[in-house]
Amino acid sequence: MRTTSFLIAITCSVCACTSLQPIEPAGGNGSPIAYQAVLTPGDRVRINTADGQTHEFRVSAVYDDRIDGEEISISIDQIVSVETHVFNKGKTAALVLTGVVALKGLADYVDAVTTIAFGL
Repeated sequence: MRTTSFLIAITCSVCACTSLQPIEPAGGNGSPIAYQAVLTPGDRVRINTADGQTHEFRVSAVYDDRIDGEEISISIDQIVSVETHVFNKGKTAALVLTGVVALKGLADYVDAVTTIAFGL
């Protein structure tokens, strides 16, 4: 039980510990190679476009004129801003520590209730 709870806490902390970080295109906004230098396939991004829409997806390819995801293609000239999901070590450490303390408290509580209820 403790191992399962610990694994769940670790999994949640790893999934939840990313932050969106704005990225600046290399060579200036609108440069054909601007995003090729800073984005790679597999990056998770949030892109705001000139039409006011926000798109979140995993990058599959970056070309001179567009950024592609699995089911989306965004033209470079339509991009207003790009943010990428970045793993945040500080948040992860804090969440893992909080989870461990919470699980320890829960284990102690279950142990106390079991001892009182069943005399174990």
